[in-house]
Amino acid sequence: MFNQSQIGWLIGLLRERYSIDLKIDLLGGNLYLYNENITSAIVFDNPNEGFRTFGYSKLGCKQWDPNEEGFIDLLGCGISSPGLGEGVVFETVGGNTYCHYDILGLAYWCLNRLEEIGVETLDNHGRYFYKESHAFRYGYLEFPIVDQWLDILRQVILRSWPEIKLKEHKYEMVVTHDVDRPSRYLFCKSFSQFFKFALYDLKVDKNLLAFVKSFWSYVNKEELHPFDPYNTFEWIMDVSERNNIISRFYFICGGDTILDADYKITDSAIIRLIERITNRNHEIGLHPSYGTYLSKNMIHNEIRNLREVLPDYNQDVGGRMHYLRFKYPDTLRNLEAAGLVYDSTLGYAEHIGFRCGTSFEYVPFDPVENRIINIKIIPLIFMDVTLYSYMGLKLDETSLRRVQELKRKCYIFGGRFTILWHNSNFTKLMQKEFYEKLFKL
Repeated sequence: MFNQSQIGWLIGLLRERYSIDLKIDLLGGNLYLYNENITSAIVFDNPNEGFRTFGYSKLGCKQWDPNEEGFIDLLGCGISSPGLGEGVVFETVGGNTYCHYDILGLAYWCLNRLEEIGVETLDNHGRYFYKESHAFRYGYLEFPIVDQWLDILRQVILRSWPEIKLKEHKYEMVVTHDVDRPSRYLFCKSFSQFFKFALYDLKVDKNLLAFVKSFWSYVNKEELHPFDPYNTFEWIMDVSERNNIISRFYFICGGDTILDADYKITDSAIIRLIERITNRNHEIGLHPSYGTYLSKNMIHNEIRNLREVLPDYNQDVGGRMHYLRFKYPDTLRNLEAAGLVYDSTLGYAEHIGFRCGTSFEYVPFDPVENRIINIKIIPLIFMDVTLYSYMGLKLDETSLRRVQELKRKCYIFGGRFTILWHNSNFTKLMQKEFYEKLFKL
């Protein structure tokens, strides 16, 4: 069963989701959810220890139809329910509502990534492999099952305590950009490297004028040149501003591997770029380098490097790990210790969808140290290269409808549709067109 620290985290989660003060007591092996001003309770009487177990999950999964018990199914296709048993889910007995499915356990398990803890089957970047996840194995990765079940619990609360007013969440689109390569040519280590890139681009694009312009991009070391194909920052901000959105740009501030950035945060062109972004009131964040995800000291040094070029050294900083490298809960602890206010890494590089089962920002819990982690998680739902590189899909109308369906699910629950599109991946017209269509419901 849950201990008091875990119960405290659950109370905070429900407060944030519903904006009311609820109490949770553990009595006789059951969890009682109640409000001090109301005599009845919602009782969770079927705890599932599978939701408190680390590593590969052996839980089965059934599809539950809310309509069969008089509830509204917002997505209209049933709800995937790991560990669901037989019989009805809800019963009213003696004024109390009994829930025979461990909704709170599900939320704890999904949001705090218990199935990832201690797993050693990782990909070549040391990342938890999406095919190992329960959501992929049972086909619900593209469904926010925590949001679905917490909406059912919301309906139960309103049905049990009709006098209570619950929070109505407003949908938001969160647009982020990892600045891995701000320039195609400027930061080449030598003229021969630049010339190799320029010749390759000429061969692929067959554009002689672009080839000539590339020399201008290489020689001007003080500022990103408008001719540079990766210098799409003004266009990105224009698109965001037309849609009343603040773009978030995450910069690499260290690292020495071949997979890290070719620029330094102190380069004149980067400092001027950051000035342009902040002058247009968009956000600057940290993109911790490839080797940092298990190093508190490296993250601390890199956030210090970033702060030294920001207009306000003490401003809040969030970010995302490079290559989405992440180990739960170790990486979160390191980010917390470095002082980041949020992290937006938790999505799968290889597949779009809801890795954490939610589209909502939330405060996580450390199941190993048994404590709340003082940072917020903004789950990543969609990344550009996930679609057309890892999943091998075309940027066509079929793919657009699939991504728009993820967005629709976020919208229905009032969550956040958080996307990542790299500034360097707007070199083709189809990429720009696909990106702009993402802003339309």
